[in-house]
Amino acid sequence: MYIAYITLLSLLSVILIIKYSHFFENINEEVSISDERKIHSQPVPRIGGVIFIPLCICFFLQNNSLLNGILTIAFLLMLIGLNEDIRKNSSQYLRLIIITAVISYFVVQNNFYVENFDSNYFDFIERSKIFSIVFVILGLLFFVNGFNFVDGTNGLMLGISIIILMNLCFFSFSVDTELFFFTIAMLMVSLIIFLFNFPFGKIFSGDSGSYFLGFSIGSLCIYYANSNLLEPLHIACLVFYPVSEIFITFWRRIFVNKKNPFNPDDLHLHILIYKSIAKNRYFEKLNQNYKSSLTTFFILTPIILSSVSISILNEFVNLFTLFLIYCFIYLFFYIYAYKKWSNLKIRN
Repeated sequence: MYIAYITLLSLLSVILIIKYSHFFENINEEVSISDERKIHSQPVPRIGGVIFIPLCICFFLQNNSLLNGILTIAFLLMLIGLNEDIRKNSSQYLRLIIITAVISYFVVQNNFYVENFDSNYFDFIERSKIFSIVFVILGLLFFVNGFNFVDGTNGLMLGISIIILMNLCFFSFSVDTELFFFTIAMLMVSLIIFLFNFPFGKIFSGDSGSYFLGFSIGSLCIYYANSNLLEPLHIACLVFYPVSEIFITFWRRIFVNKKNPFNPDDLHLHILIYKSIAKNRYFEKLNQNYKSSLTTFFILTPIILSSVSISILNEFVNLFTLFLIYCFIYLFFYIYAYKKWSNLKIRN
């Protein structure tokens, strides 16, 4: 019953934010003719992450201390992101330090680490609790920042979240009722904001949403692995895109572009694909929202296919090998996109 309440409250929250956002200009993402990372044609409210508040309230009343801890930290990270969504000028270094400190506290306080990787490649991590804790802290940081990196076109980050959550729901159904209902509640809220974000771009999840979902989903993945509901390497195959995105972004900025790796740019894969679509004569008459949504469609389609194929290919290919294959495919296509479309200008 509480899932119905969460869904209804979340839906109402989205409608109210969209309806009354014009009264609060500081919560809107303004159009910029000079920033190619902003690929929308009108001001859009960017505080969509707050619709996860009803979920936090309802599930925090449950007796599962670990889920309560995950929600508490996710809520704190949401507030950090919300501050940036509203002020738009907070220090990225200060945010990184605070996020790292909050995540580190959660991991150490709850002894929250991957107990078994089911792979000889990670034996050295399993043998050391310190290595395991550091690995999880870095992993959750990658989730939070990776989700933030891919949150650039209509529905992309939310679509990836939905794909992962659907997989988690499938593997917890009829096995762990409490975990299943928590995951299905997150899935329902994500679907609500997705339907308003894709394809029309009526609301953005913002940093508040990407921080909340990045930490929550990353923590849930570890929870599922430790509960033997899903193999860690299976999870790695599900999240290969945001993980690959964050690694290739830092590598490119440091070694190719020779710039500060923390400074934003317009060379993420989704922006490169958007540039190609914007300059393609077949799509040039589409407005920016539809071009953005088409970009998401082109990226999510192979991710959906890869998530479906994992269980099939697992019978023939080692999961670690499969993860490397997925990352290689991403790297190959990114290099192609970077060479072909990085110099395109999408605004006059």
